[in-house]
Order: sequence, then structure tokens, then C-alpha cells
Amino acid sequence: MAGTAASHSLVQGLADRFLPFRIEGDVQSLVNRTPTGWLLMVVNNRGITKALHVDRAEAVDPAATQRVGVACRGRVAAATELIDGDQLRLERSEDGGQILRFDLPPGEIRLIAIEE
Repeated sequence: MAGTAASHSLVQGLADRFLPFRIEGDVQSLVNRTPTGWLLMVVNNRGITKALHVDRAEAVDPAATQRVGVACRGRVAAATELIDGDQLRLERSEDGGQILRFDLPPGEIRLIAIEE
């Protein structure tokens, strides 16, 4: 039995409807529900060119750094970057919610715990 791929617009519509935050920026993300909030992994795949030969280093374009925003609709008690343990600063967004902003260099990831 052949599977059916979900369109980007369908997945985005479901995320907009059911997730309490919206990710802004040209990044990939992985979301997981936890007992106290959400776990969010954000990946910047832009600006990395891998060589076909294992003896050559990948080329990194620092200009491909992405400005990422995580716009939260509900009340967030805390946001922590889990790799280095830093507490992240939440700003007040234009719509009265909270937003988390950070720069993500090429090939880097951020693992963020959002506590409600």
C-alpha cells in the first residue's frame, strides 16, 4: 500500500492550529510534548556544503546565519537552552505574547525546553 505525503501547507496549518508557538526563520524544527511544556530542536541546514570526498572539509558560509524567532501564544514560565544550560530571555511580542529570538549559525542546532 502506497503512502500519501502530507503537503507543506497542511502540516503548517496543523502546526498553527495545535502548537502554542510559531517558529520564524528558514530553519527545520522538531517538536516534542513534555510533562511540563515542550522540547524544541531547531536546525539551520543553510550554508553548509559537504564535499563528496571524506578527505575534504565541508564549506561553511557564515552569511547563512538565520535569525530565529519562537513566538509563543500562551504564557511561558521559562525557556532554557539545554546544550549549554543557558536561560533564554523572552521578549514581549507585538501581539502581546512572548517571543524568543536568537541567531543560529550554519549547521548549528538549538535544543530548547519551553516550560509552561
